[in-house]
Amino acid sequence: MKIIFKYIWKFVKWFLIIFFGFIAIYLLAAWITSNITTNPKEFQNKDLRIYLASNGVHTDIMIPTIMLKPEMKASLNLKSTTKYVAFGWGDKGFYLNTPTWGDLTVKTAVTAVFLKSPTAMHVTEYEKAYQEWSSVKICLEQLDILLKQFDTSFQKKNGNYIRIDSYTYGDNDTFYEAHGSYSCLKTCNTWTNIMLKRAHIKTAIWTPWDWGIIKHFE
Repeated sequence: MKIIFKYIWKFVKWFLIIFFGFIAIYLLAAWITSNITTNPKEFQNKDLRIYLASNGVHTDIMIPTIMLKPEMKASLNLKSTTKYVAFGWGDKGFYLNTPTWGDLTVKTAVTAVFLKSPTAMHVTEYEKAYQEWSSVKICLEQLDILLKQFDTSFQKKNGNYIRIDSYTYGDNDTFYEAHGSYSCLKTCNTWTNIMLKRAHIKTAIWTPWDWGIIKHFE
């Protein structure tokens, strides 16, 4: 019995060492890369303005409706009063089952962070811009890259985005099926960061956190 207990304890000990060692390395690497700014290609004629916003955990990219492609506006079926559209990507289970932090369960959190899980696009409509949004100046070429990246993040059927019916946080948002898997290495903020980097917009090298993005625009 003592021998069995000895082997069990040895297994548990090494598991805890590896587990907490991974967390320590992850946090350190994320902190370092979140604080290093990319050096994107410079563009002229940055006459357009988009926005970034965070709810304290998750980031969205806001695009003025007037800048969206006609086919994208048609697929999103936007309200006539909408002036800005926020795009966010994230874990589908977390999005749909956690409208508030009080709804968060251990299973949802563990699945989102440690297992590859299906994802969703969250689109929110606004009638005006808000002061707490971070402003970003871009050119037409950068906007075109950004919109193409958004478009490829959505799953489609017959050319239209696949809406997830019966799930919403309010009257001004919609969920859609998305491409990609969520994990601790590719979070909702990592997706935002990737979108910005591909559009040659200054941001962090890599970050799983919202502040790792927002800090580069303050």
